[in-house]
Amino acid sequence: MGSDFPSGAVCFAVDGRKLQADRFLLAARSEYFERMLRTGMAEGAATEVAIPRASAPAFEAVLRFIYSAGQAGQTLFEQADPLEVLHLSVEFLLEDLTRLCEWKLMQGLTLDNVLVTFGSVVSVRSQVPALVKACVERMQGQMRDVVGSESFTELCRSQTAVRELLLSFDESLAWADRFGHAF
Repeated sequence: MGSDFPSGAVCFAVDGRKLQADRFLLAARSEYFERMLRTGMAEGAATEVAIPRASAPAFEAVLRFIYSAGQAGQTLFEQADPLEVLHLSVEFLLEDLTRLCEWKLMQGLTLDNVLVTFGSVVSVRSQVPALVKACVERMQGQMRDVVGSESFTELCRSQTAVRELLLSFDESLAWADRFGHAF
């Protein structure tokens, strides 16, 4: 590792809290943090790095995941919202954490939360294909209830979300036709 490889402590300012972490460990386990904390980057020289779009519990879950080398498992979600952690995992390029969040969200998918979940992951749809597929499958055969829900009204406010929902249904049906599966 070169002389510009991050080392020393870093303080993250998250949601009004200060969270300490080790630059070397973060950089060794995350390409995103390695690039962020390298010499030459503003964050590399900073003693405090702001993480503006995260709650402290969600960012702590990300740090616990990195520090445990991915072994923390479901305990990450005791204080943190898996949907928020999922978005941070995508931002920080932590694919294993993204898969864990995707799995956790699929376990708790209900007709009541499926549209909220789908609407939240529209922007990262390509990174969470199993979750998108699970959302579509959860809604199939229940469209009368889905379109009558408050969540559907909320989802319809976003043209992008509606477009992605329709595309997801189309992809799901095409997959079923191709492989001879019925829903």
